[in-house]
Amino acid sequence: MCPDAVSAAFGNGGIEITWVTVADATAYEVYRKDGYEEYQLISTATSPSFSDTSYPKNLTVQYAVKSLSGTFPSPMSDPSESLTEWIRNIKVSKLQYTDRVSLSWEKQVEADEYVVYRGAYINDSPIEIARFSSSDSIVEYSDVYVGSGVPEVNVPYYYQIRWVKTGIEYGSSSPVHLGVYSTSVDTGEPGDDDIQTVSGGTYVQDPSYPPIVYSFGDGDGGVEADVDWYIYEGNKGDAVSVEIQKPASFEDNELYIQFSYNDVLSSPIPISGLSHQEIYDIPDPLFSGESTSLFFKIYPVTGSSENKIGSYTVSISNSL
Repeated sequence: MCPDAVSAAFGNGGIEITWVTVADATAYEVYRKDGYEEYQLISTATSPSFSDTSYPKNLTVQYAVKSLSGTFPSPMSDPSESLTEWIRNIKVSKLQYTDRVSLSWEKQVEADEYVVYRGAYINDSPIEIARFSSSDSIVEYSDVYVGSGVPEVNVPYYYQIRWVKTGIEYGSSSPVHLGVYSTSVDTGEPGDDDIQTVSGGTYVQDPSYPPIVYSFGDGDGGVEADVDWYIYEGNKGDAVSVEIQKPASFEDNELYIQFSYNDVLSSPIPISGLSHQEIYDIPDPLFSGESTSLFFKIYPVTGSSENKIGSYTVSISNSL
């Protein structure tokens, strides 16, 4: 008699397989199916459970069991659930605007498709929101914020890209966090008419999460030079640095960042380095424990023909 109710689930350090005890069985043979391969015997057990620690990654696996009466095996049981452990092997870049987020990723030579997933909170399971054939020329996806629809303001979204071959998801990116964002406009500080508010709330302050990254641009021609200020709002005294990845179209010392706190302007700080991200400490005492807001702007000092910034990325991190 073959075992019933064969079940498989991820456990502590492996996949735990269980089944119903068969009367008079002296042992059990445990079989595993890797992807599209045939079932292979992987172990013999004397009790109705087995822990598999040698299963392959990036392949869908299933299990089945035979009972043994002496040396005589029963028919194969029905298969268990399908399980896959992904190795995160896709690198993803993002640009976040006030109306959308654009994700781009490296191509996988063996991929048939790419699937875009979005989750609302760090512990929520992501849902599929888009799927592309690998024959498409694009390896980029834009998720547009539409009114009160999804994605919504003030929800800490994250994205994942997975690649698919012959119907099986073989690889996944690490979660790409957006953090909490806001599209509201504040015209009260520090004197300009176009101030974008980026609201971090408490999400950015949790040291167990990576810094939240924001990208700014108007979606068409870029940010007008020396016009747009941005305001970061977070918990008092926690935000201590701003990280900027400069557009490659600008040379060293052509872009500057400037901070404003309580109507006090910092000296302009040049943004240098094309191949990596630079971190700029917020000058003391521009942002102290007495305030929750900090204004900053980025602008070029080149000629009028280069007075637009297509996009740039700003990351607010904390001292914890």
